Amino acid sequence: MTRLIRAAAVLAAAALLPLTAGAAPANAGAVVVGDPADASASPADIRKVRVNHAARTVYVRVRVADLSTALQHGPGITVYLDVERDRPGPEYQVGLPVSEGGDWQVTRSRGWKSVGEPIACRSELRFLPAQDALRAEIDRRCLQRPRALRVSLKMADWTDSSHVVRDWAPARRAFSPWVLHD
Repeated sequence: MTRLIRAAAVLAAAALLPLTAGAAPANAGAVVVGDPADASASPADIRKVRVNHAARTVYVRVRVADLSTALQHGPGITVYLDVERDRPGPEYQVGLPVSEGGDWQVTRSRGWKSVGEPIACRSELRFLPAQDALRAEIDRRCLQRPRALRVSLKMADWTDSSHVVRDWAPARRAFSPWVLHD
């Protein structure tokens, strides 16, 4: 009987191996990525990013050092979205102006650059000054309803034209862990 149980366990493990081989770790629904105070010359220094991959919407909440001051200077944050595990780099991006009345758009991305016309789909940008945060909401249909995604963010502050301040989260051209949708 013991031999039969061992054989069944080995067969079960072998059957699961193709399902898990090469699979990157993924978080169901949401992930939070902290970012150090490494761009302190800008009030838009990224401090924390939360990605919630919900059934209909992808929410990206970005906490910055001082949103009220950042809104006066108008830096920008680009959210890069990687939805295809087998292709390097992001497939989509959203340019977020950190200024009242600014315009944002969802576009395709190739080589970390925006390509083509903006994608006509539902997206929103909300400022949360009491939390020093902004939140982008992107309809999953804009991204062709991916099963999983990951993000990378870049902030650029041109307040002092002699010295552009940049900040990447989690790091330059690096992504958060994969997030499965709820």
